[in-house]
Amino acid sequence: MVDLYVIADIGGTNSNFALFDKDKNKILYNKKYMTNDYLDVYEIINDFINIVIEKHKSLPYKAVLAIAGIIDEKHTLLTNSKLIIDKSIISKKTSLKEISFVNDFIAVAYSVNEASFNDCIVVQKNSSPYQPQLFMGAGTGFGKAVKVKDIVLESEAGHSSFPIQDKNDFELVEFAKKKLEKKIIETEDILSGKGIEIIYEFLSKSHKQSYVISSDVEKDKFAKKTFKLFYKYYARTCRNFALDMLCSEIFLSGGIIQKNDFSHKDFIREFTDNKTHKAYLESVGINIIKNSDMHLLGIGNMIYTDKKKF
Repeated sequence: MVDLYVIADIGGTNSNFALFDKDKNKILYNKKYMTNDYLDVYEIINDFINIVIEKHKSLPYKAVLAIAGIIDEKHTLLTNSKLIIDKSIISKKTSLKEISFVNDFIAVAYSVNEASFNDCIVVQKNSSPYQPQLFMGAGTGFGKAVKVKDIVLESEAGHSSFPIQDKNDFELVEFAKKKLEKKIIETEDILSGKGIEIIYEFLSKSHKQSYVISSDVEKDKFAKKTFKLFYKYYARTCRNFALDMLCSEIFLSGGIIQKNDFSHKDFIREFTDNKTHKAYLESVGINIIKNSDMHLLGIGNMIYTDKKKF
């Protein structure tokens, strides 16, 4: 009997579903959805299962779902969304009966073993003597995971306080506090899609959605300045996490960095800007994961390699 799994990366903006064959260690079919186009995640699951039935004449009952947020065994709230994903409700409303949840960036961390050379762009080569690998990504929110050998630790570092270094940073944070009606500005309030909108409005005194800012970057001076500032903060955050963990390399994922070009030289200049440990920071490998299906590859790798859990 073919051992089939529904696997998915469920995010606040997009959800990517796939049918995974455990025996062949292969993704057979995948489809992307706009999460907010559906009333709940169960509609998406059933739509995908109907496609599986039509294409593969099979009714899958196993699933592994990667979710942005803190993972609970029974149910979890999708970060930056009102969607609550509940195992018992999934079992009642769909054919799925054996269901596992994993943090979305744990899935990314497991994908590296499956990544081909073409999946990553090397920004800085790795010559670090340390073992930990950091996985980070900016999209609807900001995710992070840490991998040490075969152990992967999830994180909610996106909800740590945003670092401030100068007057301009302070003014941006004060602007964001008023805009978001928050007392404390978190890292992902700036390093995410909504952060791009806040930076743009702070600079231009006008509002645009993040995808418009991205498309206007060559013709709108404020859009260009927005992304330059965004990647400066991104590099600074990577530097802080690298010094905290003493890692070997960093893998950057997420829709923003996959869809928008930036100056690698400027990024490295900001990342290595530390008088005490500049030499170490220059040894840390920095890679951009360009394959938007890496979450799915990671889930597949988890299922195939962890015989006890799956």
